[in-house]
Amino acid sequence: MVTINLYQARGFDIQIDFPSCWDDLTKNEVLEICKLQLLNPSSNADNRVSFFFFLIETRAKEKGVQLPEDFKEKMDLEVVAASIFLLDFLYTENNLTIQPHKKIEVAGKQLIGLENDFENITCGEFECLELLFHEFNDAPSAEVLAKMCAIIYREKGMPFQEILKDKLETYDFDKASKPFLEVKAWILYSAYTWYCGCRLNLPNKFPTVYEGNGESTEPDMLAFTKCIHSGAGVKNGTRNQIRIMPLLEYMFEMEQEAIKVKELNAQHNV
Repeated sequence: MVTINLYQARGFDIQIDFPSCWDDLTKNEVLEICKLQLLNPSSNADNRVSFFFFLIETRAKEKGVQLPEDFKEKMDLEVVAASIFLLDFLYTENNLTIQPHKKIEVAGKQLIGLENDFENITCGEFECLELLFHEFNDAPSAEVLAKMCAIIYREKGMPFQEILKDKLETYDFDKASKPFLEVKAWILYSAYTWYCGCRLNLPNKFPTVYEGNGESTEPDMLAFTKCIHSGAGVKNGTRNQIRIMPLLEYMFEMEQEAIKVKELNAQHNV
């Protein structure tokens, strides 16, 4: 957080904690920036100004301060220009890992969101979300976002996948996605934004797994599915058993294996 001071003679004198990363944003602030990005996708400059004043107003209200209606006009333009650059992080990186919707009501049902920073996501959930993530990037649509949300938000105690009689049964997220189409677009997009932030944080946790050879390649939609197939065996169990395993647990195992391979290659100058 960065603290800025708003002062107007005989008006107000307040300090506001200004966010310095996505996880410093409140749920309403995440929704606001998602709304602006959807409504004005090519107007980053305008969006920054709009979001800057939104932050000022909402955070002042949280401190019990009602700013005058004309406070925008009375603010020093140099101060505004100098402060807006603090929002650069919104357009240069996405490190949102705090779940914006721990609970969400859809079609009269209370749904529970996956936990912060992929803490409880399973390999199977991640596998399916990855396919939808790439699909959305190739052809953005509300339908794809709704399917992602149907995986991320489910009724309490509803497993995504379970093995019954040696067969993997998967939650019908396609059917469950239909009510999400009635949800406001920026709420759906905020879930996608959260997924992207958690996804981008995985290389920080498992750097050896994500080490590349420096060559540029096309995104592989089935990259994680291939990881599941290659990891199946005595140690990790069947492919379906891996799918119901926590993602972070499986990736920790992958990291240890990758480190061993790297050390062996170094010993043999490979």
